Amino acid sequence: MVYASAGVEYYLFYVHIRRWREVKMPSFRKGFAHAKSKKLLASKQHSTQPLPFLATKPPTMSPSYNPPSHIPSHVLPTSETLLAIGGTLWTACYILLVRESLRSHSYGMPLFALALNLAWEFVYAFYVSEKLLERVTFTVWLFIDCGLVYGVLKYGKHEWSHAPVVARNLGKILGLLTMGVAVGHWCFAKWWIENVFAMREGKPYRGAIGPDVTELGFWTAAISQAYLSAACLCQLIVRQHSGGVSWGVW
Repeated sequence: MVYASAGVEYYLFYVHIRRWREVKMPSFRKGFAHAKSKKLLASKQHSTQPLPFLATKPPTMSPSYNPPSHIPSHVLPTSETLLAIGGTLWTACYILLVRESLRSHSYGMPLFALALNLAWEFVYAFYVSEKLLERVTFTVWLFIDCGLVYGVLKYGKHEWSHAPVVARNLGKILGLLTMGVAVGHWCFAKWWIENVFAMREGKPYRGAIGPDVTELGFWTAAISQAYLSAACLCQLIVRQHSGGVSWGVW
């Protein structure tokens, strides 16, 4: 499930790069030039008015936009379908990880990867996203992840018997990691939302042009996914056993 989800996300990476080259790069250049000219004009006039195309409302992660006519008609439905498939695979992966944790008395998701996931789901459920379906989905993931946290707190000490200090403080370590990463996710999301370069023509929300938060979610999730994939392999090598994971999870 982990690598199937990664495959879906990396294909979406290709779709986003293609869309960037064909649509967003010209839009970015146009927006940057427009912002620069507006800034120069404002400085001459000592105006305090904000740029007209800056968003003032929280965005939606929904890819509900109208792509230009030269973009093939299959790109948007393909992207939406793959997002749905990836979300389904992640849900199944979380459930299987919880099941294997309870069965093998271990935990499968590495600590920092778990912190990345928890923090991402919290920030995007309660800060970035405003669609009810997205918030419900991320909240469900958070609820399932509680089973992963339970596995770490219940069985993690056996995996860290070689490091007694870590074994005795796994809960505190996981909590600090999650809070720190949550601050990082929130800061990056806030920066993206408020920055001019993230504004995308054709990405409406509440009647205004705003930042592409679908792309924001993709980049941040892809980084977390890449780390999780690498960390799971390293954890398997270090432990020399497959407790907490299974072929279904992989």
